[in-house]
Amino acid sequence: QKLSKDLNEKVLAFHKYVINCLKENMYDLANIGNMDETPVSFDMPSNFTVNKCGEKTVFVRTTEHEKTHFTVVLSCLANGKKLNPMVIFKRKLMPKEDFPKGIIVHVNPKGWMDEEGCKIWLRKVWQQRPEGLQNTKSLLVWDMFRSHQVKSVKKCVYESNADLAVIPGDLTSILLPLDVSFNKPFKDKIRDKWST
Repeated sequence: QKLSKDLNEKVLAFHKYVINCLKENMYDLANIGNMDETPVSFDMPSNFTVNKCGEKTVFVRTTEHEKTHFTVVLSCLANGKKLNPMVIFKRKLMPKEDFPKGIIVHVNPKGWMDEEGCKIWLRKVWQQRPEGLQNTKSLLVWDMFRSHQVKSVKKCVYESNADLAVIPGDLTSILLPLDVSFNKPFKDKIRDKWST
């Protein structure tokens, strides 16, 4: 991502906001959460091949779906606990397949998170964590994605007794914990599974 010129000021302002929230509310680590969406391709061919030197054409077998994707919503808490994932498929109707227990499934014509998907995530993942069921004060950190900024979604967040820390759009690569340390290892593990 292209970083903004006032990067340091924005980072300091975000840190100051979060520190003030922490001082004011004294959240337990189990009540500080982070959520992020990441696209995953149905076909994940390897980035390298083993061929004879000098070959002009190298064929890679694929299912020809490397541009077809779905979205995975990952979330974790500051105490290290991972929350249930949510998968968003690019379709209009819910698939009839049985999915593993604990995976929340949503559909969207574009395969992205939308307003309804955010509400489902808040209801079925964020509020279902043990501390969410107790309705204790919490802090949710996420980026400025469109569906996160909708009034009805913000209302659901506040109704779950959570404060919001919204990371400025051009700083997710620096400040969003999942974007920085979680999404790449997740995709690497999926690629390993796909390759075996």
